[in-house]
Amino acid sequence: MAALLSQTFRARWRAWLPALGVVVLVSTLVGVSVLHFWTTTTPQMADAVEQAGTTLAEVRIAAQTIYVLTALFGAIALNVVGAATVQAERTLMAQWRLAGAVPRQTAGMAVGLVGLTALAGSIPGAILAALIGPPMVSLLNTMAGPDIASVPVTMHLAPAAVTILLTIGTCLLGAVSPARRAGRVPAIEALVATSPRPVRLTAWRWVLTVIGAITTGVIAVAALTVPATSNGMVTIALYLGLCLILTFHVAAPGLVPAIIRGFGRLLAVVDSPALQIARRSAVARSQISSATVAPLAAGLGCVGILVGTLNTFLARMRTFGVTEVNVADTWIIVTVAAVMLTGCSVAVVALTSRNREREFALLRVAGATPTMLGRVVLLEAMLYVATALILAAVATLATAMTLAWLGYQAGLPFTAQFPGVALAAFGAAAYIAIAIATALPAKKAIGANLRSSLSPE
Repeated sequence: MAALLSQTFRARWRAWLPALGVVVLVSTLVGVSVLHFWTTTTPQMADAVEQAGTTLAEVRIAAQTIYVLTALFGAIALNVVGAATVQAERTLMAQWRLAGAVPRQTAGMAVGLVGLTALAGSIPGAILAALIGPPMVSLLNTMAGPDIASVPVTMHLAPAAVTILLTIGTCLLGAVSPARRAGRVPAIEALVATSPRPVRLTAWRWVLTVIGAITTGVIAVAALTVPATSNGMVTIALYLGLCLILTFHVAAPGLVPAIIRGFGRLLAVVDSPALQIARRSAVARSQISSATVAPLAAGLGCVGILVGTLNTFLARMRTFGVTEVNVADTWIIVTVAAVMLTGCSVAVVALTSRNREREFALLRVAGATPTMLGRVVLLEAMLYVATALILAAVATLATAMTLAWLGYQAGLPFTAQFPGVALAAFGAAAYIAIAIATALPAKKAIGANLRSSLSPE
């Protein structure tokens, strides 16, 4: 089995490149977080903290949020990409079934391929963390105190090993469930399938969605008892926003197709074949659509709740005459989350490129011109990003309004700030990335021979 896994991975390594890219990115960011925590446990840091008259808790406070969000969004990215990669390799797994592999063996080989991908991506990720980690950690230490920035920061084998193990473990956890499903699919059914089958909320997703909704309600009720201090208000508002993001992510297989269908009803009066094709494609590919939009919505939602919380808090502080606040850590977190999860969405789109090439080739046979295919690509990417922006905007509004309302209840000015410019800027960048990833198979279908594009694998 090990020899088969190795041979399969070497023969089909190009199919795993999108997943490899996400693993490298996530493992790099995880490595930086592990390196920072490792640095705070050294004797040099203890001496520097004592001389600076502060505590390790204060040194770690800026990085702890980065730890938590990197772990949270890294887990989302790796789980989504692991599941999408297994789904994209259904044909390969069907061939294993036809060759005599039982479901347990097929699922085991699928998980093994994800593990090899995680290993292949986590090692360069740990190396990149060793290169970019020291200056980033020094920047975070500078925010805690100028003297603390002099503490030497060097990647060692222990934090590098922890980074690799965390990355591989998270990837494997994300691949177990789809691998088990792939192992149970009859070989003939998998081989003749030409497009992903529609997905619905599974039982465990329903349970997690209900738990998320209840938790959000509990946080909203708990907000009534928050003391009139800035830290308590900010914390409860952030918890509310993050809980909404996670709830939307779990419920994505139900929410995303519903929102896209809503767009379709609103745009049904527009006489545009390209728009209707893009809408129907996004709805029909609900499994890929939800896997694309869910991490993108989480990334944009992180941008919205952090920048919205920051702007609302700064607007309140300006009423007291405070104008200078160091917000570098917030923008680091925002950039990390947006890049990580946008890369995850791009990887999901790229993993389905072979199916899309065939789909676009069929559209060409039906009479679609290259110009129309270009419009389909742009409009479909717009539907994905618009859906993600709607979910992100809901979480952002809930966060900013909660923080402003808590301050108002404490006798402070109502200063809710919606970060429309930041969301639009990050959304535009995500749109460009998604559109490029979607356009690649369309370009292949336009430039390639139709016979080769329509031929079975």
